[in-house]
Amino acid sequence: MIELSHVYKIYSQSVHALSNLTMKIARGEFVYLTGPSGAGKTTLFRLITCYDRPSSGTVVVAGQNLSTVTPDQVPFVRRKVGVVFQDFKLLKNRTSFENVALPLEVLGMKRAEITARVNDMLDQVGLRYKSGYWPNQLSGGEQQRVAIARALVSKPGLLIADEPTGNLDQNLSNEIMELFARINAQGTTVFVATHNQSFISKGNRRVIRLEKGHIADGFNRPAPQLQEVAAREL
Repeated sequence: MIELSHVYKIYSQSVHALSNLTMKIARGEFVYLTGPSGAGKTTLFRLITCYDRPSSGTVVVAGQNLSTVTPDQVPFVRRKVGVVFQDFKLLKNRTSFENVALPLEVLGMKRAEITARVNDMLDQVGLRYKSGYWPNQLSGGEQQRVAIARALVSKPGLLIADEPTGNLDQNLSNEIMELFARINAQGTTVFVATHNQSFISKGNRRVIRLEKGHIADGFNRPAPQLQEVAAREL
């Protein structure tokens, strides 16, 4: 699903955001990305979502080499990736339903199909009953769930979440991670940047840790369950 090979991102002679980064995330994995501020996490996500290009090396997402896509191809690449941000980024002048519907409207879907898919996604995040609410009428956790529904309504194969629980308390954070786990169980690849050690320390998810643009030693291995699958396939 995601494969980087010898990726460098250099903003200036003194700023090497990523250096010789090589990693692979298989389809269906759930992976945490962690590391100190300035380690390169946001830069990595910008490369994966085609908002930036590597200085050198290759970035492949869902079989597409992002280093070679043309500007006209970028919107089609982004349709394969849902993105969730720490600050929700909901449109204040749109209801929950309208925020979730926006990606489908951009795709030009018919109104009946949009209505059905948006209602289904709001059901999945437990907010169908608040489809007519404005963002300022929702709690932080509810706004984040609407943002997740919007990211997933176009059925991308990959969900990227950049500090999605950074503005939430621990209980709400747990709810969001449980929602991600359900989404992952349905087949979506999930890649989450987080500083929350309570998630990372549980040990049942693969963790990639960036330090100064490099992957820290011992943090680029498949999750234990994937290693077991690979061993059975040999």
